[in-house]
Amino acid sequence: METEPSNDAKSETDKPAAQLVRDILVLFIHLQTAHRDITELETNVTKTTKDLKSLTKPSLFLNAYPSVLKEVNRRLLFDNLIREDLSNLNAVIKGEIAMRKRFLTENDEGLHETFLPELELVPSVINLFKSTKQE
Repeated sequence: METEPSNDAKSETDKPAAQLVRDILVLFIHLQTAHRDITELETNVTKTTKDLKSLTKPSLFLNAYPSVLKEVNRRLLFDNLIREDLSNLNAVIKGEIAMRKRFLTENDEGLHETFLPELELVPSVINLFKSTKQE
């Protein structure tokens, strides 16, 4: 007749299996962490390699630098000129809008809305420059 192992004997045989499962889980967690670290390192190496490649021809940058400065200066002059002219034009437009509103206010009772719909039209202020910042 076979006897079943006692509870003490079972717990002794289960300990190595339970410990093995715990060890495997710990190793798996370490493996996941190592994989994440390797992925981050790979990304950093790729970026560093790209950055270093851009430095392999510094003479090209040095040769282009004076042209870049001239172009930036030209664009700034253009923008300032346009902004000034646009500001003057917008001042004229705002004056026209005020005169049209005044006319409609003074003659409101004598004019029917459908008589001349064009009398309701007003010019818009012009804005050419758009901000690149997210709102």
